[in-house]
Amino acid sequence: CTDTSGYVETPYNARGLYLDNAASGYTIKGNVFRDAVTTGLFIHFGLNNTIENNVFFNMSNLDDSANGQWSYAHYWDSVNKSYHDVFARNIIAYFNLSYAGSTQQAIGCPSWGSCAAWKHPEFQVVDYNLYYMYNTKESSWTSLSDVTPGGDWARWTSKGFDTHSIYADPAFESGTLCVGSDSPAVQELNFMPLPRDTCTC
Repeated sequence: CTDTSGYVETPYNARGLYLDNAASGYTIKGNVFRDAVTTGLFIHFGLNNTIENNVFFNMSNLDDSANGQWSYAHYWDSVNKSYHDVFARNIIAYFNLSYAGSTQQAIGCPSWGSCAAWKHPEFQVVDYNLYYMYNTKESSWTSLSDVTPGGDWARWTSKGFDTHSIYADPAFESGTLCVGSDSPAVQELNFMPLPRDTCTC
């Protein structure tokens, strides 16, 4: 989409990271993904991938192919089953935005997908992550009925996902997506602060 001056406002179908066509054996570490209009991370048939110690900031799922299921802050889109992948020690922070009355999910898959990867224990690890929705109390966020594909937070963790993850303000340094030693992600989850040339954006 462009504004009246012709500048791109929302690049069509943009994703932060796209592991397609059974991309396998990758380690994605130490990156900042921000403001992608479709999703932060897309895995399609991937095996043995490790996604750790990244920042996913203000991602969304604005995908025309999603049959109108528009919502913000998806960081993972898995259409088909993926095996032995690891998603750990990442920061997922976003704003409480909405589109067409949709709900806001932290973890999701498109309405046309089976979400099978989230309903069965194919993922080796989904844990030790920090989640935060700005201006939203933890009790309100965890009680959202569809904050995850498995339902509310209690149902999600009962399936073995994110049992050591936390909900907390990541304490980004002013004007950056950098965290210091005082961040809960560092103190409680052993998140390794990113180089300033990576997180100052």
